[in-house]
Amino acid sequence: MKVLHLIRHAKSSWDDPLLGDIDRPLKKRGRFDTQLMAPAAFAAGWRAQSVYCSSATRARETVAEWFGVLQQDAGNVHYEDALYTFDYRHLIDWLSLQRGNELSIVGHNPALHELIEWFSAEPLAKFPTCAYCQLEIDIKSWQDISQGSGKIVSLITPKMLK
Repeated sequence: MKVLHLIRHAKSSWDDPLLGDIDRPLKKRGRFDTQLMAPAAFAAGWRAQSVYCSSATRARETVAEWFGVLQQDAGNVHYEDALYTFDYRHLIDWLSLQRGNELSIVGHNPALHELIEWFSAEPLAKFPTCAYCQLEIDIKSWQDISQGSGKIVSLITPKMLK
């Protein structure tokens, strides 16, 4: 059995039209949502270990905020350019190369949304910014991942906590 934690980056700012997509920071609402979500995800079973994060600024800032709220050291977070993707198939390819029983990915939609649906074979209405999902995947190795092999254990959104 493998456990996969998925965190969508918090709400980002579009205030500076000169910034490229990868460089957009969090906006005030995004920082507020991290204050709600980090403790809720922790209570649902998320732990700050084996965390892999997109190299995008908004994802990096989301991780920093979550770790700050939980008063944990973010020094062991792995930042991966490969996780700056919007295609769930790239995430499947990346996952198939991983080791360990439990992983966290901080990334982007529609990739995360579609990955949840691919694993769980359940339609998902929405996976909004700063949302958290925990999946249990019935496999022995990440190389064995297949469609429908997972189930949603926990799904939390900022709206649920407001």
